[in-house]
Amino acid sequence: MRGAAPTRASLPPPGPREVRRTDGADGARAAQIAHLQAQISRLRQEKGQLEERLGRLHADNRALEAEAGRLSRQIDTWRKVANRARHGEFWTLYQRFAAVHDDAEAYAETVNHDPTRIFAMCLLGELRARRASEALIAHAAKIVDLFDPFHYLTEQQDRTLAGENPLLHYVTVGYAERREPNPLFDPI
Repeated sequence: MRGAAPTRASLPPPGPREVRRTDGADGARAAQIAHLQAQISRLRQEKGQLEERLGRLHADNRALEAEAGRLSRQIDTWRKVANRARHGEFWTLYQRFAAVHDDAEAYAETVNHDPTRIFAMCLLGELRARRASEALIAHAAKIVDLFDPFHYLTEQQDRTLAGENPLLHYVTVGYAERREPNPLFDPI
C-alpha cells in the first residue's frame, strides 16, 4: 500500500512548531470572536440609546403637534377678531366715504372693500369738498390709488399732521420732500 494516502492514525504526532501554529490560530480566532462580541455589545448599547432618543423625539413631536394645533386655533380666533375689526373700520370709513363719492358701493367693490383704499378716496373727496384748486385735485386724483394714508401717517411722525389731510400734505409738501406715499414706493 505504498500509493495509499496516510490516515490520521498513521501520521506522526505534530511537532512543537505545528502545535504553536494551531495554538496561535486558535488564539487569533478567539481574539476575533471577542472583538466581534464587543462590537455586538457596543452596537446593542447604541441601538438602545437610539431607541430611547427616538422615543423622546416622538414625544417631542407629539407635543409640538399639539402646540401647533393650539396655535392654529389661536390664529383662527385672531383672524376672526381682525376681520370683525376690519369690518367695523370699513363701515366707519364707508359712511364717511359715501358722503363724498358718487358711487361708493361700486368703488368699494373694485378695491375689495380695502379700508386703506377707501380712506384714500375719502381724503380725495374731502379735498373736493373743500373746493381745493383743480390742479391740486388733479394731482391728488392721479396718485390716490398709490397712496396709503396709514403708512404715510406712520412715516410722518417727525411732523405734526394732527387734523391735517394726509393726502393734501403729501401733494403739497411730501411729494416735494420725496416722502413715500406707500411702503412699496421709492421716490428716489
